[in-house]
This record gives sequence, C-alpha cells and structure tokens, in this order.
Amino acid sequence: MHFVNNPDDAQDIVQDSFLALWKYGYADNAESSRILFTIIRNKCLNYLKHAAVKSNYRDLIQKTVKGNELLYNLDFSYDADAGLLYNELETYIQKVLASLSERCREVFISSRFLGMKNKEIAQKLNISVKAVEKHIGKALKAFETALQDGTPSRPVLKVLIQILFPA
Repeated sequence: MHFVNNPDDAQDIVQDSFLALWKYGYADNAESSRILFTIIRNKCLNYLKHAAVKSNYRDLIQKTVKGNELLYNLDFSYDADAGLLYNELETYIQKVLASLSERCREVFISSRFLGMKNKEIAQKLNISVKAVEKHIGKALKAFETALQDGTPSRPVLKVLIQILFPA
C-alpha cells in the first residue's frame, strides 16, 4: 500500500508475488521472506513504471486532441457516432492505401494488418528485407503526408491514425 496507494492493486501484487514464490520453488526456502520482499518490491516498481507510461500517454492524448473527444474515452461500441467515426476512419485508411503502389500496399497490409514480420513478408513476396522496410517506410510517409494535409475531418481520427501507424 505504501508504494501503490491502491488497496486492490496492492492485494493483486501480493497475491502475484506469493504465486511467483511458490511457482519458482522458493516457498519452502529458509530465505523465502527475503525473496518474497524482493519480488513484491520489483512488482511494485513495475506497477509504478506502468502507471507512469499510462499517465504520459493520457497527457499526450489530451494535448493532441482538442475539445471533449479524448481518445482514451473513445469506445466504438458505446458512442452514438461510433459507426460514423469507424466508417470515416476506414474510408480514410482505404484512401491512403489506394494511393500506394500495389507492391507497397501489399507489404504494408501484410505488416500492419496481418501482423507478419518483415522477414516473412520478404520470403512470401520474394524480395529483400530491406525492400520490405522501404515499402513500409513509404506507406507510413504517405499516411504522415495525408495527415499534414489535414485530410481527417475530426481531430480524433488524426490521433487514431498516428497511433495505428506510427512513423
């Protein structure tokens, strides 16, 4: 509690720590209390690091998006505009993808939508890994250029695109 200031998270950390102690066979060890303390301390530090990342991300979004359209509150399933926003995002992505060459589009879709690694894409398309990287870079540059042109009609779309396809 001293570190995380949240009773539920503190309980979770302690429970996970006991589980780790048991899982790695230190439960019957004479030094188990010292080991447990170290595990708990490390889990608390990891918790605080994660909380800092979440806080920084939230601050970045608040600075990036104007008005009340905060991305971390955006959930496509609860907003009345969700269908329209999703369709607008989809249309925008398809428009940028359509502006790419066929090979570049194929590489980018394989990388970003199918989750393939660059080496896998290179083998599939019989090209070098360096060529795959260049095609991905070219596609990301196309998204960046389109964002600078102010193509998305809503600021939240701009943020979504930047998150989905970071340069």
